Amino acid sequence: MLKANKAVRHAKNVSGSILFPNLGPSSDWKIRVFCDASWGNLPDGVSSSQGHVVFLTGHAQKGCPLAWTSNKIKRKVSSTLAAETLSMQDSLDEAVYLGTLITEVYFDSYSANKIPITVYTDNKSLYQNVHSTKQVHEKRLRINIAEIQRMMATGEVQTIEWVQSKTKRGADNDWLLECLSFGELKMDRDE
Repeated sequence: MLKANKAVRHAKNVSGSILFPNLGPSSDWKIRVFCDASWGNLPDGVSSSQGHVVFLTGHAQKGCPLAWTSNKIKRKVSSTLAAETLSMQDSLDEAVYLGTLITEVYFDSYSANKIPITVYTDNKSLYQNVHSTKQVHEKRLRINIAEIQRMMATGEVQTIEWVQSKTKRGADNDWLLECLSFGELKMDRDE
């Protein structure tokens, strides 16, 4: 998370712009959420941080950011899994809210969100626990995972995908800067 904050500071000092491209027909729209967390990484030694970016994407890899945040997790957590779970739950709450808001404004509908949501995590344990019926050891965490599972079961969230992360220390912030500058959300960085 320290590296992510450093990347944000770097982005503030680099001249650039955010491009909101034509996303094409609304039938192609998707909400893509990238979330991450760090356990016990704040200066007090016990607090954890989280962050997420929510994109609205369309055809031809076009995309624009809707929301982003990086902050302290509201409660003390006892594991990386707990930090990552709370980060995902917060980011999905925001994505569902934004999807519902866009649905009401754009589609003139007061129903639930019509835009599919995909969330990406680099925490394999969280990915496996969300897709499992086996209970985690920490009872308080079971409630958070159950809420994410409910969101998937009811269709509020279409998919949760695991992505292998590059080493955190060597993370490349150019990918995010390119997404913002060119309005393209390239999921495969080799493109």
